[in-house]
Amino acid sequence: MGSGTSTIELPAGTVITRIGGDSFSASDLHARVTAPGAVTVSSSDTLVVSLEWGISGIALQFNNPLTMHMFVGTSFNGQTLNVARSIFGASDWTTDGIVAPATCVVDQGVCAVSVTKASFYAVTTPVIVAASNS
Repeated sequence: MGSGTSTIELPAGTVITRIGGDSFSASDLHARVTAPGAVTVSSSDTLVVSLEWGISGIALQFNNPLTMHMFVGTSFNGQTLNVARSIFGASDWTTDGIVAPATCVVDQGVCAVSVTKASFYAVTTPVIVAASNS
């Protein structure tokens, strides 16, 4: 995959709130590429990269979409990859909180997507099953 940087752009004036209205400490916010095996995706998908942005186990939302630039590697240039979100990173993957179409076309090794909710994000590619010659 090579090395690269993943970034998150927060537009000026962005307000971050906790879904459900409870309070949270902004000092608990973090962004990090998760370790291999830290997230579990569907068996029909292949995990390319995962990123945690927000506070583990807490659903946050933004009044303005943020743009996430996730480095996936230049070997994916030109490919369309899927993006999904989960509060815990192990189940309940959804595209809710990801601006449609919840995919990205990789450019210079980067998958860029706009999001309106924070949690774990997974960039995946469907499993390619080789056709059998019978």
